[in-house]
Amino acid sequence: MVISVKLPDTEFFGQTTDRTEDWRALAKKARYNQRELAKLIAVSVRTLDRYFQKEHGMSSCEWLGALRLLRARELLREGAAVKEAAYETGFKQVSHFSRVYRKRFGQLPSQVFIEAISAYWKENLLEHELCGRNEKISTLGLFHFQGWPRFRE
Repeated sequence: MVISVKLPDTEFFGQTTDRTEDWRALAKKARYNQRELAKLIAVSVRTLDRYFQKEHGMSSCEWLGALRLLRARELLREGAAVKEAAYETGFKQVSHFSRVYRKRFGQLPSQVFIEAISAYWKENLLEHELCGRNEKISTLGLFHFQGWPRFRE
C-alpha cells in the first residue's frame, strides 16, 4: 500500500502561514497533535480542519496520523527500536503504535526494524572487538548487544 502525504500550501490561511517554516517540521514540533498544530499557526482546530478537507479531502488529524506513521517508518528503517520510534512520533503506548502501524502498512514495526538491521549488517559485516578479541558479528549476534548505535547513511 502506497501512502503519500500532500503537504498543505500557505495561501489558505493568508498571513498566518507566511510565518510558518515547513509543515512537516511544524507537525513534528506539535508532536503530531492537531490542537498543538492549530495553536502553532494561530488558527482554530475547526479552521485547520476546513482547510485540510478542502485541499486534501481529509481531516488534519488524518493527515497528521499518516505523517507520523511515515516518520515512524523512516525511523525504523534507520535502525531505531520500535519503542523509540513509537515515542518519538507521539505514541504513548507501543502496543497501540504496533496495531496502528500494522493496520496502515500490513506489517509489524518489528519486522521493518529487523529487515533494516539485517540488510545493514549483510552489507556491512564488520569485525568488532568484543571482550578484548576480534569476532565477526552475524545478523543474529547483533540482537545480543545492548545499546548498539543506530545507523544512518
